[in-house]
Formats: sequence, C-alpha cells, structure tokens
Amino acid sequence: MSSEPVDYMLTERQIALGSVIIASGAMEDFLRDAFCALVGSKFAAVVAGGQGADWLIGYCQALVEAHVELPVASRESVKAALQLCQSANERRNRLVHGAKTVSSRSDGSFDVLRSRRHQYKLHVEQWTPAQIDEVAEAIGRAAEELLTAMLNAMGQDMAVLSDQLEWEEP
Repeated sequence: MSSEPVDYMLTERQIALGSVIIASGAMEDFLRDAFCALVGSKFAAVVAGGQGADWLIGYCQALVEAHVELPVASRESVKAALQLCQSANERRNRLVHGAKTVSSRSDGSFDVLRSRRHQYKLHVEQWTPAQIDEVAEAIGRAAEELLTAMLNAMGQDMAVLSDQLEWEEP
C-alpha cells in the first residue's frame, strides 16, 4: 500500500472527465438512432457505424430539413435538439482534444492548450472540475432533448431502427 496522500482534486477531475466520456457515448448512440430514423432504413446503420458526433449532427440536420412531410413544429424541435448537441459537442471537443497541463491549483483546475489554425500562439483555457461537470450535463441534456424530439417526430420505432440488422443476424 502506498504512503502517498490521495490527490482528491485529481480524483474529482478524473470522475468529471469520465462523466463527459459516458455522456458523449450516449449522445452518439442517440445521434445514430436519429440518423437511421431520418434515413428511414435499417441499412443506414451501416453508414452511421463508426461516424463521430460532428458527422452525425451534420447529416441529421440535412435530413431533417428534407423531411418536409413532418410538421414544422416537429422539425424545429429536432433542429433545436441537434443544435444543442452541436454546442455541447463543441465544448467537449475543446476540453478533450487539447493538451492538458498538470496543475497544483487548490481548486483542481488544469489548463488545456490548443493550437488554432493560422495562429502560432497556443490558446490556453482553464478548466475546473465543476466546468467539466457542466459539459457532461450539457451533453446529457442535449441527448435527452434529441431523443424526445425524435420520438415525438418519428414515433417509438425510431429508437430501434438502428439495431434491427444486428437483431436479424442468425
């Protein structure tokens, strides 16, 4: 057993980052479900497989625009939910894809360093465990909004269309 003291702030950061990862995975699952439902085919799961959130959001936005047979209110609700997903995913990307620095700040915060296109200086953004928790919560809310909007627009079957091919395997 180690005699090193436990860094509770480090543990809090790790838990917060884990929450972001879990929420992101759930949101991507809902986005794949939405994509398949908007395409209207179980075979859309083949195309959606392995695609990231950005790709899925973009194509879902295009597909919902094409669904002119849906009531305007339903389409607007789905588009609003997709916008929430896009915003939450952008925050997630800023957090996850930057380089993290070790910090001994008492609030448990750390710096995320990101390079930006056509810029030589790194952009430094400070993240606290509470801010990371906010990202996870935003992702979770966006995913829930998307699921609710899609269920209202497309019906209950939309939630299982992406799984049909797997269920049909012998």
